[in-house]
Parts: sequence; C-alpha cells; structure tokens
Amino acid sequence: TATRFYMGPEEIARVTRIPVFFITMRRVRRGFYEMAFEPLSAPGERLPGGTLTERYVREVERQIIAAPSDWPWSHKRWKLKKSL
Repeated sequence: TATRFYMGPEEIARVTRIPVFFITMRRVRRGFYEMAFEPLSAPGERLPGGTLTERYVREVERQIIAAPSDWPWSHKRWKLKKSL
C-alpha cells in the first residue's frame, strides 16, 4: 500500500517557482540537535508534477534509515486495519 501525500505544497512551489528545502534534524546528544537545510529544487526550476514530492519522500526515507531512533514513531499511519 502506498502512503498518501498532500500535493498542495508542491503545487504552490510550482506556481510560485520558489525553491523548496528539506530540513533534516539529527540528535547530537540529549537536548541538542543539528539542523541542515537541503534544497529539493532551485529558484525558478520547472519540474514535472510529482517530482518535488518524490524528492521529499526519498529524503524522509534516507533520514529514517540513517537514524531511526530520531524519527517520531508516535503515529499508526502504516498500521493495517483488521478486516470486518
């Protein structure tokens, strides 16, 4: 089952042609974090529909694989529902 994503942010970025960034956070030690801003698109870049969302998904996957303990696993988004 594929995970659904809102396409609104991508559409806004495409219409306004503004750059989009992915913000990564890494826990250094308790109470201390490092942030990095990684560009997903350049100013004025024209991309086919779905490209920004695909880039975002790949960055989320990369961040989870790199540090799964830093990811907030408080939701049940991917939990399968039982059949009635």
